[in-house]
Amino acid sequence: MSNNRRNSLDKVPLKSPVGKVVYSPVVQYGISQPPEVNENLTFTVDAEAGQPFAYYARNVGTYDATIDWGDGTPPQSVTSYNDPNLTHTFPATNLYEVNISGVFPSPGAWPPPSSPPIWDAIPSVSNLGKVGYESLEFAFAGRSLESFVSGNTDTSNITSFDYMFIKCNNMTSIDISTMDTSSAIRMAGMFNGVNSADIDVSNLDTSSVAWMPGMFANRGARDLIGLENLNFESATNMGNFMKNSQLPTSSYDKLLISISNQNVNSGLGVHFGSSRYTPNSPASVARDYLLNVKNWAISDGGPA
Repeated sequence: MSNNRRNSLDKVPLKSPVGKVVYSPVVQYGISQPPEVNENLTFTVDAEAGQPFAYYARNVGTYDATIDWGDGTPPQSVTSYNDPNLTHTFPATNLYEVNISGVFPSPGAWPPPSSPPIWDAIPSVSNLGKVGYESLEFAFAGRSLESFVSGNTDTSNITSFDYMFIKCNNMTSIDISTMDTSSAIRMAGMFNGVNSADIDVSNLDTSSVAWMPGMFANRGARDLIGLENLNFESATNMGNFMKNSQLPTSSYDKLLISISNQNVNSGLGVHFGSSRYTPNSPASVARDYLLNVKNWAISDGGPA
């Protein structure tokens, strides 16, 4: 064996089972290196040839990002929320994977534009990334999202998630398990209108969240898995919390019992949509406690 050691950028050619030359992971002194971890905001665009597409951002924070449109064109710098480089014309009708790296503090826009360029042709987000987020208000509002995965991300400094997914009514798969919401104080309308999927919210840290109006409104008869794990002790506004939504009775029962065991604020008005509770049960006792001791005004579907 040669005395010349391979450096960390060398790759070792191998033969694949079908005879094609492939490359091994990077090798340094015979030790495989871990794969590169994606820290980009990564999403797909369902592009139409020759039609401009715009990725909107909000006037929050300082932008110092690079966007790779995934179509072979050179990556472009983004230095403001309305940078012209956030509008792009793709060469062919196809799905393109777009990556944003650097500092991109606040994606999204509301109300959505009423004229071209196209802005809502984003069927999936596969990684929320670590791009210096300061706010996720309206981040994906009104878009044609079908799936969302938070993936490798850092949202620990964000205080507002208001309307993050509002009116994403095509979304059938949503994974927010890696989102850190420990600094959040606002989640108004966060999942309003997400009516095509059950959502696992058991990982949400709501211990400091005061503002929750419409958080799960307009979702129809869809479950919220782990809703009973949420902390409501800081809540000061839960108006229309689940208006036009309905939990399964078993889930609503668990929610009522959980809230009654927390040190919640008195005098709140809460709308639980058409959700029904089990009569003559611990859930009905919990509901009575909230009504008569905590002086909550509760709207729901009554006993099951």
